[in-house]
Amino acid sequence: MDRRMRDEDFEMQLKKAECPAKVAEIVEKTIKAVYPHYYPSGAVQFFLDLHSEQRIREALSIEDIYIAVVQGEIGALVVGGIHNACQNCRVRKGTEKGHFQLAGSTIVLLLQKGQVRLRPELLAQLEQGREVPVELGMYIGDALL
Repeated sequence: MDRRMRDEDFEMQLKKAECPAKVAEIVEKTIKAVYPHYYPSGAVQFFLDLHSEQRIREALSIEDIYIAVVQGEIGALVVGGIHNACQNCRVRKGTEKGHFQLAGSTIVLLLQKGQVRLRPELLAQLEQGREVPVELGMYIGDALL
């Protein structure tokens, strides 16, 4: 059965921002990645200045800022379901989050275009349409900063 992802396949939580530097980093990356597709460079710079770390600090001193955190799981062929080990809990890197019921699983790794250079041998396999098994902590490429 082929089924497209639906809104209920994803969980979104709003988390209160505590760190102005982190909020500024997210905002800057978002503006630099998205706004140039819609606005001239002068407008992009205007928005970067408008949402500077100092202005975010000022805003946090008088109001709450929230960050949207989205989580989604995708089951592969012959997956009967996904069992989460706990609901509404914090999951740390390397700890069990849950498991797929029945056989098979798929984890989708979303990478921003132009931000990562994959290892040549992985890229060659992907270009040939091959599945590439990836394990926790495995070196898959380099960040392009």
